[in-house]
Amino acid sequence: MNLPKQRIVNSNNSIADRINNVLPDNSDKKTGSYNHKSKQPLLFLNGKSPYIKNITLTKAHFLDSYSKAKWNLSEVPCPASFQEANMMVPPESYHEEQRLKTVRLYMDKIQWKDNNFFNKILVKTIKHFLVSGASVSLVAQKAQIIKHKIGLNNTECAREISLDAHTILSKGSFVISNTASDWRTKGNPCVKGYPFIKFYAGIPLVTSFGHVIGVLAIFDQKPHPELTKDNVGYLTMQAKKIMTHLLDNNRSKLDGKKIENEEAFGMDKVLVASDHNNNNMHDLILQIGRATSFRTTLDVIFEKDGSGSSYVPNKRLKLGKTNLNLKKMSQLGSQELANQLLKYIDFKIASHKFCQYLAQKFVFNFVCVAEIRIMQPMKINEKYLPNNKYAFNAENFEYRDKLIAIDNKTIKIRLLGSAGINNAEQKVLDDNGLFYRAFDSDFGIYYLSSLGSKTKFKSGLLMPFSRTARTIVRNNIMSNKKDKIHKSRNNDGKCEKESRDERGNSIVSVMLKSGAYMTCCFSFQEENAPRSDDVISDIFGNCCLFRNLYNVR
Repeated sequence: MNLPKQRIVNSNNSIADRINNVLPDNSDKKTGSYNHKSKQPLLFLNGKSPYIKNITLTKAHFLDSYSKAKWNLSEVPCPASFQEANMMVPPESYHEEQRLKTVRLYMDKIQWKDNNFFNKILVKTIKHFLVSGASVSLVAQKAQIIKHKIGLNNTECAREISLDAHTILSKGSFVISNTASDWRTKGNPCVKGYPFIKFYAGIPLVTSFGHVIGVLAIFDQKPHPELTKDNVGYLTMQAKKIMTHLLDNNRSKLDGKKIENEEAFGMDKVLVASDHNNNNMHDLILQIGRATSFRTTLDVIFEKDGSGSSYVPNKRLKLGKTNLNLKKMSQLGSQELANQLLKYIDFKIASHKFCQYLAQKFVFNFVCVAEIRIMQPMKINEKYLPNNKYAFNAENFEYRDKLIAIDNKTIKIRLLGSAGINNAEQKVLDDNGLFYRAFDSDFGIYYLSSLGSKTKFKSGLLMPFSRTARTIVRNNIMSNKKDKIHKSRNNDGKCEKESRDERGNSIVSVMLKSGAYMTCCFSFQEENAPRSDDVISDIFGNCCLFRNLYNVR
């Protein structure tokens, strides 16, 4: 089957282009292209072509994209679905299950007891940025656990209102110059009330395996200008020092060793110990205020106005009851569906129950979960391919614009589960044009059959909820120089140079592989079509819940 041209980039990483510029795209824009004429049969259609429309950005699609940690989230325009909200509860990470497993491994590491190390990092950072506070935290399932801090008396912060919970979803850094004006934070209790954060900057703490476990953050009670690239780099360097310290297995010598926890009535003692220049200390106090806490140097709170007397605020920051509806806005999927699916371990049974739930709740006559796999034969000069790699990610391939299509795509579809009328499965497998159309869209498609058509299902909805990374796989060398190249690789160094010369003239056939998992819902009646963004968002949110529970990736 001939299909239209398609960009040779990872679908997940180009999605920022596809959500109406709500999330900025930092991915490489280089693409390759190849032309085919379009001849797409349409599922269940025997009459006139239906009205097909691309699904636009819904609340659930936005939250799903926000959770993937593929973009810097410091500046994100407010989508239409959040226009009436005065804050945003951050969603769970796209890879939350694995992330939480890693957090548990780091939660009680002996290195956290080294107060002197963390104190020096935080004091140095506060002095560099002239802010009132800094913290090192781990983001657990329900709360931000504050391991070390200055200018803050809390030991925990509910994840729903945690700014660090946004940072773990942001690539590189998360900086808000004025939290009182950003749509995601202006109604946040930590902004409107204690600790009155008006400026925030955080750097994710990332393990060597790429798992984000927590955040190094700085904050102040007044807005700050945008951080320069150098300042972000400085904060990133401090975060790397923390991760190096946590990964130091030799720190076990701290066991049994008494680590002094200096008590102080204010920040003066710490500043004098780290910098004997009283003039610099005085200037800093003028900037950030005087200390008001009687606890440890890590618990110091600063204020510029007031009596300066000591006080101890609540140790835990929580989301108020009046804002519980905001928490629901960030949840993907219903608790009712979660309770049903948690009863089943077998994936096939769970897939059937999931489809059954959607069919009953949203009044569809047939629902299925399908996997689509697409293979595109291509060719490229061997000199552009990485050495000693049989398969590699197309997203990071520098020369993907050099790929040339040599044949049509092959599309394979298999159903993972279904519910509704009988004998519909075979029709799905016999006709894959609509599935490809949904795969090639931003967020999916829905269709309405035209009047007078003989279409069995007069409305339908197809939404990918998980996309696999595009992969380039080597096949073989297409030129006649294959044997000569192979022989030259077994000779001495001189012949190896000749091998590289020959290699540069060889054409290699490769296979570009991609795919996705999608939910497909069909109805006999046009009026049952889910045209509302809210309904489509609810359906997609439940798809994400199913994906996360059973790791469908």
